[in-house]
Amino acid sequence: MSIDDASYAQKLTVKDGIIVNEQEKPVILQGLMVPEARRLNQEDKFNKEYFEEVFACGGNVIRIPIHPEAWEQDEYYLWRYLDPIVEWAVKNNKYVILDLHFIGNIENGRGDEMPNIKTEPMVFSVEFWKLVAGYFKDVPNVIFEIYNEPALIDNKTWSQSAQLLVDTIRDTGAKQIIIVSGTEYSYDLSYWAKNPMQESNIVYATHIFPNRKKGLQILDEMSDNIPVIVTEWGYISNEEPAKQDYLVGERDNYGIPMLQLMERKGVSWVACWYDDNWEPPMFCKNSNEKTNWGEFILEYLSDDKYKEN
Repeated sequence: MSIDDASYAQKLTVKDGIIVNEQEKPVILQGLMVPEARRLNQEDKFNKEYFEEVFACGGNVIRIPIHPEAWEQDEYYLWRYLDPIVEWAVKNNKYVILDLHFIGNIENGRGDEMPNIKTEPMVFSVEFWKLVAGYFKDVPNVIFEIYNEPALIDNKTWSQSAQLLVDTIRDTGAKQIIIVSGTEYSYDLSYWAKNPMQESNIVYATHIFPNRKKGLQILDEMSDNIPVIVTEWGYISNEEPAKQDYLVGERDNYGIPMLQLMERKGVSWVACWYDDNWEPPMFCKNSNEKTNWGEFILEYLSDDKYKEN
């Protein structure tokens, strides 16, 4: 990438269970998740102005979901979409989480939300990370999230699959932080808490939504044992339409307690979605008017509570 090195955010690493910058100062990542890039392009939103609008909301990171179908259907996806996003983030001193957005079993393809692609998911994932990690290996503001939501898979099998993907990334020479999810749709981190990877530069991802009654308790416990990042969270108020019941919650019984816990434990997070369509949305349908969730989280980020790196 043809960007002055001085523009890059500092390289992050994990030391003694926390994310730190090059001065070994703790860094908490907080930010937003945007829709898939090809969809943004179809809506005439894939441009620098849109992403600068997202960056201006506050926080220090964005999460980019990469859908396997979109990737497979566009041989230039890396250069058409990911390269510009990373460049815009670099120029705005933001970190970028590149999320390979599978939902299901990486070994046998089971899962109602698994993509309709020609390549087996494990083969796809290995090939994907060889190319993407190799391309961005020298860009310190990029973070690799190997697989969005492992599901319908046992912990032992997933740990073996995850290790292969981590090894694939490291074999390219990429040394950035790698995010590894828990099982049960990235909710269950119990296996990693007892059996963390041998490599230290790993952060473990969980997704906690309002239907997870013990989610806060588990997050509290797990974050004492391993470095944790919540890469998806959010809610839909009871007063607003919801297609997915598991997202229905409120500011008082979910939003505020989640934020307070993550602040107290120093847990990094990404809120979804900066959108008016995908749930939980931050904006009302076909409108710039914010939902209850959007008002809550965007107001929080606008206060610049995150720390400069």
